[in-house]
Amino acid sequence: MGLPVAASCCRVPSNGLCASMVLSAEQLALKAFKLSASMLPILMHGDAASISRLYCEEIGEIEREPANYAMQLGSMIEPFILDYQQRKTEQPITRRGEVVDHPTIPEFCCTLDGYRSFDDAVIETKFLAPFRNKEEFVSYYYPQVLAQMRCTNAARGILLAARGTSEPEEYDITPKPGDDNATLYEMAMWARVEEFRLCLRTFTPPFPMPRVVPPELWRVVDLSKEPMPNWGYALLPTLRLFEETRDAAEIHDQAGKDARSLVPDDVSIVLAGEHRLSRNKKGNISIRRTAS
Repeated sequence: MGLPVAASCCRVPSNGLCASMVLSAEQLALKAFKLSASMLPILMHGDAASISRLYCEEIGEIEREPANYAMQLGSMIEPFILDYQQRKTEQPITRRGEVVDHPTIPEFCCTLDGYRSFDDAVIETKFLAPFRNKEEFVSYYYPQVLAQMRCTNAARGILLAARGTSEPEEYDITPKPGDDNATLYEMAMWARVEEFRLCLRTFTPPFPMPRVVPPELWRVVDLSKEPMPNWGYALLPTLRLFEETRDAAEIHDQAGKDARSLVPDDVSIVLAGEHRLSRNKKGNISIRRTAS
């Protein structure tokens, strides 16, 4: 039994995180009567108004919002972000716009922004406002990327986010092996999919769906074990230098404190060879090296 209406195109979340690409008619046809990964941020974030609107759109009670400026802007810029990252990493990003059904969960699919075979990763692209906090948007889009991993059986999930005019950054949301919290979160995610599906089939408005917080997303990397990541080869000697200069740095800081304490309160500027000491309006003294 299919759902009562076709799945909608991408939406702008009520929290204003960003807009996703507008889907083509062909993509919409492939997603018809299915739930999709793009709905999961709304369902898992727990905002009652957003979930209620999603439900009303899916049963045809209200019209879906037309593609606004933010959505059209995302459609223009997100392909460019993928192209830029492809050139930067020298790794092809393929399967763009492909609609993929989940292998075991009926009537559920995702639309890929891209896939990278080099590291077997789905790539979900977002164009965000420059002030967005990474903890906020990575947490919000975690379930969407996770669902794309499960639809494609990919080993990794990457959120590729560009904030304003800053270069896009990759955030790896791949669940850690043996992470019980990640397992519990995913179980809750698929339970919510089935719960919402039941609401649509029975035309029953959804009960309150509280927010489910994703597990800790950041990786632990042990540089004493192989394989060594590329950046590890540069980090280790830098840390050794950091340790070797620790005593000198402490002596340097203490000498600066001692020098500043020797300046009388009624002196604003001291010229001392290659150094200039200056007192600001708050009474704090800075030490600068003068031009040679």
